[in-house]
Amino acid sequence: MSNMIDVVVLAAGSIKQKLYLARYGFDCPALLPINVTAISCYIFDFYLQTKNVRIHLAVDEKHLDAVKKEFCYYEDKVSYISVPPAEGVIETLKTVVRKLSMQKEVKDIIVNLVTTIPVEFPEKNEVFISEKLQKNNNWSSVILRTDSVDFCFKNTPCEERGYAFTGVFRTNKTDLCKAMEDKKLFANDLLSVIRGLGSNTNILFKKTHWLDCGHESNYYETKMDLVTSRSFNHIRIDRTAGIITKSSKNTDKFKNEINYVHMLPKELAVFYPRILSEVRTNNDFTHVDMEYYGYPTVSEYMLFWQLNDDGWQRLFEALEFILNLQKKHKYSISHKAFQGFYYNKCLTRISDFEKQLPEKYQQLLKAQRLNINGQEYQNFRVLESRISEKLDRLYNEDDFCIMHGDFCFNNMLYDLNSGVMRLIDARGSFGEQCIGIYGDFKYDIAKLAHSVIGYYDYIVNYKFYLRQLSDTKFVYSINLRPWQDFLCQQTNSLIKQQGYNPDDILFLAGLIFVSICPLHSDNTEKQVMIYLKGIQLLNDFVGS
Repeated sequence: MSNMIDVVVLAAGSIKQKLYLARYGFDCPALLPINVTAISCYIFDFYLQTKNVRIHLAVDEKHLDAVKKEFCYYEDKVSYISVPPAEGVIETLKTVVRKLSMQKEVKDIIVNLVTTIPVEFPEKNEVFISEKLQKNNNWSSVILRTDSVDFCFKNTPCEERGYAFTGVFRTNKTDLCKAMEDKKLFANDLLSVIRGLGSNTNILFKKTHWLDCGHESNYYETKMDLVTSRSFNHIRIDRTAGIITKSSKNTDKFKNEINYVHMLPKELAVFYPRILSEVRTNNDFTHVDMEYYGYPTVSEYMLFWQLNDDGWQRLFEALEFILNLQKKHKYSISHKAFQGFYYNKCLTRISDFEKQLPEKYQQLLKAQRLNINGQEYQNFRVLESRISEKLDRLYNEDDFCIMHGDFCFNNMLYDLNSGVMRLIDARGSFGEQCIGIYGDFKYDIAKLAHSVIGYYDYIVNYKFYLRQLSDTKFVYSINLRPWQDFLCQQTNSLIKQQGYNPDDILFLAGLIFVSICPLHSDNTEKQVMIYLKGIQLLNDFVGS
């Protein structure tokens, strides 16, 4: 197709050359984590919003297999170009353009350094520069004068302030190849290509918000810029004061979560960020200011960090300590409320999920049986009565106490150096009839199990491959980390230490999986993957 735009994402080299303090389990820049998402995924998702775009990720030959495995979800959406070791980014770009031209007709090209997350789509001959005017010799920049442009290349002394070059530009192949023939190119500075383009083409420098992850100072700012929460519509962080402002249109849910923190006893309140302002409402939004902790989530550690066993054991000891404190504060909840929270809520959620499913997946909930990875499983409707009966057996007055309500890895902030842990985004209710801090202790442990043993964090962050072979037949794989078995062992040990049978907790985790499907309506494949995982767990443990 002649109107196709080829997006070249340059991701050769090493993370360690850019982020010296990082302790990540990967070396390839394409896998650089921004919170719980690899940076390339932000770039892929941005460009995939536009039609007639082909995305090509260029990585070192030695990283190709790991990258393909990590981005299995994007298998039919992104192509990969392996490049040999190079002197710099320009040699890599030359290799990529040459290989692309051998495969297909290439005319319109967008070049995007993997360390920049785009926020707007470039028009033809546009070069994106930062909107901030600043002086820094660690990156390339341009000085815009009335009738000319001066180029300041990185690591070259420049006394004037300039606009940083973001590493994103759009041109055509002919002009790009001509610019790369310039004998004055700096091997590792893409800005010298822009200078070459400017001598043959009318390029336009456009100021934009620069989400930069290629420099240590900017990387951590970008991580804060991209902090999100499914519970809130908007989040703003005051970096200097350490304050996070959360806003939501779901006023009742928001107030429940805030009241939850107010109701906690002091010994547990210390594990939650302090509330620094009263809840206030304007323009249909409810706002609150809270203490901000810049610690990584435990999800990020699991998905990207290379921790030793001692580090993980220390973390699980912190979880056990918090859970033991919660158990000390007993409560009473009726059997009806218990069934309503687990069973009735699940039925309602599945009904909601069914309405969201496109025609392609209509049999997912209607069929009696599903074939998942070559094995037959009974569907939820077939299991309903057995699920209700097992819930009856699991009701226990002694299990009701303070609970978080969403005790999974993405709601746990942990500082590896100090061992300090903070919990965020508590549920604030055990169903509509039990607003407050109390609930079923087993639910918190099941939430933890669904994170670790159920691979929830992998699924919601697209570390899976899923294919539908027929209306009721599916195959999937999940790209688990080498340390996952150890984390599962730690989780099973914690479950037993708390006095529970892991089979019962994993049954509840399966119920959680099928009930959260409608909450992930942003992506149908993800919903289906969550449902299939839930069905597997329910089949495995409903009878135990």
